[in-house]
Amino acid sequence: KAFGPPVNQTLYLEMVGSLNYLSTHSRPDISYAVSYLAGFAANPLQSHYDAVLRIFRYLRKFPDYGLNFSVHSNPSLVGYSDASHARVVGRNSQTGYIFFLGNCAITWKSQKQQRIARSSTESEFQAAAESISEGRYINKLLNEL
Repeated sequence: KAFGPPVNQTLYLEMVGSLNYLSTHSRPDISYAVSYLAGFAANPLQSHYDAVLRIFRYLRKFPDYGLNFSVHSNPSLVGYSDASHARVVGRNSQTGYIFFLGNCAITWKSQKQQRIARSSTESEFQAAAESISEGRYINKLLNEL
């Protein structure tokens, strides 16, 4: 639950923006948290600011996590998808996927689904459909290389 006084919106946006850049380019492990906190950009409270600082502390504690490409890895494409059904009426479920080439993540996504799912099964199907679309695109791209 969000609490506390409002914080400097410009500072909050700069911090979340830098985390978003990092999560997009090299740290998929923080993608969900950054995406969630970006949703409070219009009216950030102290609890949101504290959560952003917690992510920075996590990054400082685990600087070696991230994308590591290896010459010796198996270059097969593997993808995973998942969804979290929103149990509140009128809320969108969360969807996510990640694709690996060998042992390294090459693309990932975590966001609210565009359509409201009526069940957890429908939410999972929406996530699977989006990840299949991404997988087909990546496969086509790899075949062109």
